[in-house]
Amino acid sequence: MVIWRRLAFLSPCLLAAALAVACTETSKSSTSSGGPPPGELDDDGGTKDVGPNEEASAYVVAGTIVGTNGEPLPDVEVYADNQLVEGSTLVAYTDSAGRYRLELPETATTWAMSATHTVEYHGTSYSFPLHPENDRVFAGNTGAIRNFSWKLTGTRPDDGNYGAFVVGYTEPAEFGFELSDVELTLEPDGPLVDGSNGKAITKKLERTPEGDAIDDVPLGRYTISAKLPSGPLVVRIRNGGGDYASSITADFDAPYGSLPIYQIDVEMKQP
Repeated sequence: MVIWRRLAFLSPCLLAAALAVACTETSKSSTSSGGPPPGELDDDGGTKDVGPNEEASAYVVAGTIVGTNGEPLPDVEVYADNQLVEGSTLVAYTDSAGRYRLELPETATTWAMSATHTVEYHGTSYSFPLHPENDRVFAGNTGAIRNFSWKLTGTRPDDGNYGAFVVGYTEPAEFGFELSDVELTLEPDGPLVDGSNGKAITKKLERTPEGDAIDDVPLGRYTISAKLPSGPLVVRIRNGGGDYASSITADFDAPYGSLPIYQIDVEMKQP
């Protein structure tokens, strides 16, 4: 009865999570009478994601993090977020083999995992949210294996993409064409942020949450040019104070501070 009186003060979402944990605790205590052993649930439980040589342990979360090339990523920051107590986040770092391990407090709660990889590129620090192999929350008393990988492009589980934006603008006094008719060409200027060789991108601007842009661009340094069906445009970095030219070479900025949203703002006009 004490448990139920405490739960009455929780919000509906927290109540559901707490009930799930309580049910799992009951399942754990039934092991001696033929129930599943601690740390092992069936596929519907959503709390276990193990590789062929890995096994979940109670009150432990562990995993491996790899880069875009499949090689281990060291020094990646990994977070375990307590879903019932705000601000109770545990942090770990991967070792030279890309592995991490976090011991969780033995409390009745659930956990969500995330990881961030920070890279210095052309004098700027970029932080990348990593792609989870399994993004489901899990009960602490079951433990879990949660692996991550670094992706420069592709869809994120929370919507949006891992890639960056190249956003198009016109001068306020510039008329005579629509941004949707503009085609940008992005030529990589050296290796991408992960050290790989990029590919040229030629694409028309499309509506995105950041404006008329090319989205999901792998982060790197690019030489950018623009054209209309009728002919080329001249371009410059927006608010950069530079002169217009047939092309510009630019790195990505973070217009929203610490948020990992990166973009290049290109202003264009007819020559």
